[in-house]
Amino acid sequence: NPRVLRNSILLAANIEDSMLKHWFEQYHGYKMIDEPGISSQLRPSPDVADRVRIRYLLKGVSCKRSIFDTIVPPGIPIIMEMHRLIQTEIGNAPCLFVNNKRKSILDGLPNFTPLSPISNGLNKYDHFTKIVITCAQNPEPQHWGMLRDLGIPDECIRATFSYERMYQ
Repeated sequence: NPRVLRNSILLAANIEDSMLKHWFEQYHGYKMIDEPGISSQLRPSPDVADRVRIRYLLKGVSCKRSIFDTIVPPGIPIIMEMHRLIQTEIGNAPCLFVNNKRKSILDGLPNFTPLSPISNGLNKYDHFTKIVITCAQNPEPQHWGMLRDLGIPDECIRATFSYERMYQ
C-alpha cells in the first residue's frame, strides 16, 4: 500500500526506468517528483546518450533460453553464430561479457572479462566502454506473473530487468 509512503522522500539512482516508478504512477496514480533541495546538491550525471550505443542481435524477439538451441545455417546453434558476430564486432577491444552457464567461443578470450548476470552493487569496471550481454534478462515465470498481477506491463518488465543489469 503506497499510501503509507505519501510525502516521503525516496533516494534512488536510475528510478526513471524502474518498475517501482511505473507501479506508483500507473497503478496507484502517485506522481514521483524531483525534490530540488536534494537534487540541487547532487553531482551532475553524465549524458549517457553521448556515450552509449545499444545494439541488439535479436531485436524485437523475446529472448528465451529455448531460442539458443535453434539451428541456423550452416547447421550451428544460433548462440554460436551470435557469439561469432559479437567477436567480429568487438575485435580486440576490452569488453565485459555477461553470459549464462552455456559455454561460449568468447570464454577465455583475453579481451572478454566475464561478469556475473547477477547485479552485485559497486564494481571496478568503469574503465570499460563495451559490454556484451547474451543471457536472457527475463525473470522467472512466477516472478513475471506477480509483476503482471501488480499491473506492470510486459514491456516495462522486460526493459527494467535489462536496465538494472546495464546500470550495474
